[in-house]
Amino acid sequence: MATLPLPRKVTPTAKSSKPPRFYADNTILSGYKKCPRFHYLRQERGWRSEGIRKPLVFGIAWHAAMAVVWQGFHKLGKNLLPVAMEAFWQSWIEEGAPKTLDLATIEEWGARTPHVAEEMLINYVHERESILKKSRLISSEQPFAVPIFPDDTSVWYIGRKDEKILLNGEGLVIEHKTTSEYKKDGGFKSSYIEGWSPNAQIEGYLYSEQHEKKNRARMVWVDAALVHKQVHDKFKFIPISIATGGIEAWLWECRDWIARIMSERERLATAYTNASHMTAFPKNTESCSGKYGLCEFIHLCRSVNNPHKLKVPPEGFVEDRWEPFDILKLNTIMEK
Repeated sequence: MATLPLPRKVTPTAKSSKPPRFYADNTILSGYKKCPRFHYLRQERGWRSEGIRKPLVFGIAWHAAMAVVWQGFHKLGKNLLPVAMEAFWQSWIEEGAPKTLDLATIEEWGARTPHVAEEMLINYVHERESILKKSRLISSEQPFAVPIFPDDTSVWYIGRKDEKILLNGEGLVIEHKTTSEYKKDGGFKSSYIEGWSPNAQIEGYLYSEQHEKKNRARMVWVDAALVHKQVHDKFKFIPISIATGGIEAWLWECRDWIARIMSERERLATAYTNASHMTAFPKNTESCSGKYGLCEFIHLCRSVNNPHKLKVPPEGFVEDRWEPFDILKLNTIMEK
């Protein structure tokens, strides 16, 4: 595959001496890799299908509880679990999940309910107690922004690390994940465990760690938690480390994907809005159906050949922009 050119430099306007920034995170890049048209609809237009996304809601709430566990283990004592569960419920409600759960709602949500999360939390703290005691927390939910090109400070890779700890004198990044990938004899499917290497999100963390001046982490532990109706005590650390050559490969690929997105934006800027079909961000029809079912935009792609014509989200969709720069509050970091 030929390497695409670096993103074209943007000439500053008279009002500003700096070119506009382009930032990408793992969500943006993975969306484009999946399908350029998906990226256009989800990230460029900010559309998504209506309704609550149950796995996402549960995952976000679990992250909120994990932040309390890792931040408060040495401080909260007996209050650790109640405070962590309170954080779970607060996130759960903020994400639009039901405040009360009757039998019908519990059946609808399956294993991803606060009641299951509470059982998981009890077992999680017991399972992780030795690590929590030995480690020292360096940061929790810490955003980062690192340059991607050595000669262009307008292009950045951004993200947020769940936890960073010091364990036996070594820096270590902890990434919390929930999954329903369960095997009948207990535990996680081997395909789930093996699927974490290579992984662009983890590699991006390790690239960002190269910019740290102290306590630099050379390894990420994926902290996997199994979500299941009956099994609430399966957790696994999946250690990931990458040699320098692997980080360099990730950086080359990241630059290449960013260049593709910027190139498609340029094509879109010159595209004829009222054309019969869209001449930028092409569809990848191999991704219309996947492991977790049909793409949320499949019916839109079937019926609208040029979504660039549309001024507002069509029926069944809402505007809900993914704005990681604002969500992570990166202004102060990127001004340094």
